[in-house]
Amino acid sequence: MARELILNLNKNKSTFGISKIDRKKLYGFKKRLFLDEKGKECSKANLEEETGIVFVSSDISSSYLDHKGNFVEKKELEAINDEGKKVKKEESTLGKEVNLTSTSIEEALNLKVNSVYHLEPKDFDKDLKSKLDKGDVFSFPFNYYADFKLEDGILLKGEKDYFALIGRKTTCNWVGEHSEDLPEEVEEFEDNDLDFEMM
Repeated sequence: MARELILNLNKNKSTFGISKIDRKKLYGFKKRLFLDEKGKECSKANLEEETGIVFVSSDISSSYLDHKGNFVEKKELEAINDEGKKVKKEESTLGKEVNLTSTSIEEALNLKVNSVYHLEPKDFDKDLKSKLDKGDVFSFPFNYYADFKLEDGILLKGEKDYFALIGRKTTCNWVGEHSEDLPEEVEEFEDNDLDFEMM
């Protein structure tokens, strides 16, 4: 079942199909294959030196152990904050209505982007479409999977299509203003013909 982004602006709902954009989709990719003498693709494995046991990547990639070496299911993991209190797990926002908030382009530019999604409108509110087409930008909470911290989403329109930028909001703090005028002349260093390639 395809996952959908359901966004609400002024109690009017819009639904979008989402597809993640990554470097492979934009630029393509190359993959180096290692084949045995029969032309069959080889798989990567690790050799445990003390026991001689061979582990393929899928054997250990999703294993969690407690301090006594006991296996722990991922669903049993808990997050604790700096004060030692349990952090509530946030559910996935996909397939659920989330509210849009009008935001500025400056806030969008301050987003530390982790993912970009192409949005395919399925049920598009006319008011939201009109505002996006005029260049308005909106923010919303986002979680692809259930997690302990919601990410920040930015909804905007590109040249033709609609996109969601996902990441964390950041702020820029200026230390101070440059009130002093820059010097008219910059000190020039003598050219002593150093050639670093000769060193």
